[in-house]
Amino acid sequence: LGTMSADYTDKDGVTTTYEGVSLSALLDDAGLSGSTEITLTASDGYEASLTVEEAVACANCIVAFDGDMLRTVMPDMSGKLNVKDVIAISGN
Repeated sequence: LGTMSADYTDKDGVTTTYEGVSLSALLDDAGLSGSTEITLTASDGYEASLTVEEAVACANCIVAFDGDMLRTVMPDMSGKLNVKDVIAISGN
């Protein structure tokens, strides 16, 4: 699927560059691009949802490698969508 970089600025104004896979490409590869909505689930049970249309339209949204876990990096979107320790992405 290839990798790309995305910058995330936290609430303290600190910007971090992450490397990962395009969320749009991942959804397409997983067969979820035909869903209406996707849910991002973290290992602690936290869930955040967005429409597939929003996810596909976000050219710089990625599922990033963060040490030994995955996280979503969603620049210019709600901070609630920046999910740490992602264990599942599901569609409906």
